[in-house]
Amino acid sequence: MEAIAIVGLGCRFPGAANPLEYWRLLRDGVDAIAEVPAERWDVDAFYDPQAIAPRTMNTRWGGFLGGVDRFDNQFFGISAREAQYMDPQQRLLLEVAYEALESAGQPLEQLAGSQTGVFVGICNSDYYRLNLNQPDDIDAYASTGGIYCIAANRLSYLLDLRGPSLAVDTACSSSLVAVHLACQSLRRGECTLAVAAGVQLMLTPELSISLAKAHMLSPDGRCKTFDSRANGYVRGEGCGAVILKPLTRALGDGDPILAIIRGTATNQDGRSNGLTAPNGYAQQAVIRAALADAGIPAGEIDYVEAHGTGTPLGDPIEALALGAVLAEGRPADRPCRVGSAKTNIGHLEAAAGIAGLIKVVLALQHRLLPPNLHFEAANPHIPFDRLPLRVQERLEPWPRREGPARAGVSSFGFGGTNAHIVLQEAPVGGFESLPADDSPQLLPLSARSAEALRDLADTLRRRLVSEPETDALAQWCYSAGVRRTHHSHRLCLVARSQAELAGHLETWLQGVTPPGGSQGRKLPSRSLKVAFVFTGQGPQWWAMGRQLWQREAVFRQVFGECDRLMGRYADWSLVQELLAEKTESRLQETEIAQPVLFALQVALAALWRSWGVTPDAVVGHSVGEVAAAYVAGALNLPDALQLVFRRAQLMQRATGAGRMAAVWLGRAEVELLIAAYAGRLSVAALNSPTTTVLSGEADALAAVLEQLQQRGVTTKMLPVNYAFHCPQMEPMRPELIGYLHDLKPRAGQIPFYSTVTGQIHPCSDLDAEYWGRNLREAVQFADAVDAMIQSGHHIFVEIGPHPALASALAECLERRGKQGACLPSLRRYEDERATMLASLGQLYTLGCRVDWRLLYPQGPLPFVPLPAYPWQWQRFWLESANGAQASNGHAAKRFAAVGNGHLPVGPPQATAPAEVSPRDALLAASPAERLVHLGGYLREKLAAVLRQPMNAVDPQQPLTQLGLDSLMAVELRARVLEDFQINIPINLFFNNTGLGHLAEFLAEQTPAAEVPAAAVLPLLDPAVGMPWFRAWQQEFDPRRIERIDRQLVHKDYDHNVLLARLSRADENTVLAEMVQDPAHPFFYEHPKDHVPGLYLVEAARQLVTALSHVYHGVAMGKAFILDEIQARFLRLAETDAPVFLIARSRAPVYSRGELLQMHNDLCLLQNEAVVAEMSCLFRVFDPVGYDHLRSRKSQAVPG
Repeated sequence: MEAIAIVGLGCRFPGAANPLEYWRLLRDGVDAIAEVPAERWDVDAFYDPQAIAPRTMNTRWGGFLGGVDRFDNQFFGISAREAQYMDPQQRLLLEVAYEALESAGQPLEQLAGSQTGVFVGICNSDYYRLNLNQPDDIDAYASTGGIYCIAANRLSYLLDLRGPSLAVDTACSSSLVAVHLACQSLRRGECTLAVAAGVQLMLTPELSISLAKAHMLSPDGRCKTFDSRANGYVRGEGCGAVILKPLTRALGDGDPILAIIRGTATNQDGRSNGLTAPNGYAQQAVIRAALADAGIPAGEIDYVEAHGTGTPLGDPIEALALGAVLAEGRPADRPCRVGSAKTNIGHLEAAAGIAGLIKVVLALQHRLLPPNLHFEAANPHIPFDRLPLRVQERLEPWPRREGPARAGVSSFGFGGTNAHIVLQEAPVGGFESLPADDSPQLLPLSARSAEALRDLADTLRRRLVSEPETDALAQWCYSAGVRRTHHSHRLCLVARSQAELAGHLETWLQGVTPPGGSQGRKLPSRSLKVAFVFTGQGPQWWAMGRQLWQREAVFRQVFGECDRLMGRYADWSLVQELLAEKTESRLQETEIAQPVLFALQVALAALWRSWGVTPDAVVGHSVGEVAAAYVAGALNLPDALQLVFRRAQLMQRATGAGRMAAVWLGRAEVELLIAAYAGRLSVAALNSPTTTVLSGEADALAAVLEQLQQRGVTTKMLPVNYAFHCPQMEPMRPELIGYLHDLKPRAGQIPFYSTVTGQIHPCSDLDAEYWGRNLREAVQFADAVDAMIQSGHHIFVEIGPHPALASALAECLERRGKQGACLPSLRRYEDERATMLASLGQLYTLGCRVDWRLLYPQGPLPFVPLPAYPWQWQRFWLESANGAQASNGHAAKRFAAVGNGHLPVGPPQATAPAEVSPRDALLAASPAERLVHLGGYLREKLAAVLRQPMNAVDPQQPLTQLGLDSLMAVELRARVLEDFQINIPINLFFNNTGLGHLAEFLAEQTPAAEVPAAAVLPLLDPAVGMPWFRAWQQEFDPRRIERIDRQLVHKDYDHNVLLARLSRADENTVLAEMVQDPAHPFFYEHPKDHVPGLYLVEAARQLVTALSHVYHGVAMGKAFILDEIQARFLRLAETDAPVFLIARSRAPVYSRGELLQMHNDLCLLQNEAVVAEMSCLFRVFDPVGYDHLRSRKSQAVPG
């Protein structure tokens, strides 16, 4: 059978909050047993040394955890309301399982939707019983908060894990049986990864009383395993989790392999000496079965972590069973060592097996055997002198022999279910030693809150300072980027060494952003579009791109390919010009600069793409349009190179014939100013609303600049001796067109925004004529960028040697009132990789997706576990007011106070009725005030539904991440309906919706003012329509009858119904008169199907649907569909008389200004009598989405 790798660990045990502390406790022989804490129960009230009196126990001891009432509910998106009803075992399991996944380097993004299984040992429900003691206080979440299965199922649900999800209860062997089931499931292919765990808490004294009455508990509270003084066990609590994966898969994925599970087995005692009495023969059988499953001889087992409860009966039976099996093939001088973690932390019952398993994994890692405590003299019923066993009394190195170190772990259940697991040390090797690398690296850190991010940064800083400097910075950054979950609050830092990174963290913690650093927050509701902006000629500098050529293989490959293809046209080399000495550089010459700039931009774009950053649109400034067109897919590389080469050749002729200057004025003012210099000066580029570039004759330009300077206008003469984008370029334009006569642009894959037209431009139209215009006409950069901003592109990455356009881009964003970012690829004379990584970090902190794997083209690096997630705990505790006295021995509040300065968590308190209703207050507010009012209202109501303080409700967080579920959504919806008479569509709560979106929706639904009742046309009241009906009858003119416009009705009804007239009585009421066409062929071809007047009624509904599109502004490309209809037909309509229609639309539902649904009520009159009444509900639907859904379904159909 395939071996199973243990790739991650997580634990909280008495005296140990994590695996590192657990190992120290074991290594140092720490006894973590203590008296029962006062917050559990009053030990004096229940203690009796003899345990004879009712409701008493003979022990005061246990292995307890601290802070079991604390939980980071916001991390898991669980409301305070639900968290208070959750069994603390469920809360503990969630956090420990996540810590184990982190230690395994398994990001949640990769686990979501995967065949990951969850197997949890759990057998206690103290909190659930506390919960049920007060029926009046039972909430909808009490059941899911306490039932065993939800412990596993909730983890699967929250992390979107699709493999098996089981809660296992076999009493003391639960967690080891869970590990066995997980291994079986992995081997069968039911899951690809598994979380196996066990959890146990002792919250009430009842079970301890029962066990004491059965004489199972040690009066002195110590497990003295295999010792002559053994007198029972001491109960303990905790949680442990391991992450399991098939060994071959773990090796292939580069996972951190901590140990290997070679074999597992379970069985049952059957009918032994008693239900709870152990069966030695069954124990032998389960150990042999596990060894057989592993294919390992018993003689190769070096150590066994025994069940070892320390009972006078159980210890001898277990020792004899072990001796009988392990003696086979074992040299007499190499006894198997035995011990039990129960001597350190007590018997953790459902979590006992996982505690022993983790102990052995840690011992294998450190190649040390920790001591078994409280062993002085052997139990006289255990003949150690005749058994191949030796109790591990002190810390010693793992016994050495040929072959890998191997061990067994036993766990035997209270009811007779036994489990045994055979472990082996992890394989040696994996990654080759990496060469020293002092290049800049990018470290991403993230957390669910700003406070957690600070805590994580501080913990990492302290660890970096405490550990010796190594060459493993790239491994730290790789692990943080590739093998860590990415949360919404983000920090990125660029560093070259461990010490520099620690310094940057210190600087950031002091409130200062270090060089190359950035921080931000990813908002799920924010859709970020990234645009690549290709600079024009001018910002090039000697040695630009040289560092990237040396360090980045993608850049070097693409630039080299450009150089190879350029050899078809030029007798000089792009690479040689890039690497030329400063005294020999020709980058200021147009003929050289433009092709080199193009190759640099193409290579930069390729490097960005290799890191997972792909543009949603492109724009280029002047010659930058050539690279933009190539990246958009409009031009192939040879054509683009020929274009830029010919263009540069032609423009080189203009050298010395003019000058260019930037002036800080808008286009209109500049054109008035240069009108006197017609033919000598012209606008060459419009970079921003207030920045214009002039081009033309040098003396004319100097004169204009002098005038502007006298007026105090900022100007700058550009350090060039040519005049581009002006009449001086006109002679070159036809030549360029001639060179490019056979250019055949393609459709492209990325939107291309033209700086020739100032708007989005079809890639297929980028022909020779277009490039002639690009050469000659002014650069409409500001207009093109404005069009991009209005299309939602607010993140700009400048592709060029220096951010020459950053200020223009920022001004364009500011003009539209949009927040965005302008990020450079390179900066003049600064480290090139560091600059790009800093911009990549900004993209990440803004919320853009980064494929961190692509940042490491050399392949996976060794995994370095980063500090565990810093939980932001709050206190949640639900105690029974009546049951507290009986169970805990002292009165307790139902809802305990929340720590850390937060308000108490509890049911919303009743408040005095407001003098003004929420709806009246909203109607009285101005439109600007309404959003503020609604935002506060919704935050208050949501906090009440979630049972959280208002300051814990983040308005920018999606409601589901705050813990809102369907039950709470219905409750919140009902409150809003009661207060505002507005019905929120239920789907709005679950589509990454935040409070801001809900506030906007309610504001859209709120009328500007209440409409007086008398002004509203009563629905379906024929008397109201009679005046119009009679008036229309008197004015009837058959010549005015026309067929209904095909655009207004479905094609099935556009030729058999005639529209006599159409009018609107008010904003929401349509009046129409229609006549059925008896001459239509339908009535002769289908006489049996014809029901008099039926088509006329259907046409009326179709007409009203169509008019709803016209009058209610349905978005282009979307359509109404009939969702529900109620109809009452009073009589058959006649085909030879007109029908009068009254249609009233009501209750429209909008979202962000777009109609989602509405009702239409119809009344049809004929000959002054009602023919039919209908009430229809129409929903807007997107045909594109429907077609996509149908195509997916059709693909799934065989054949």
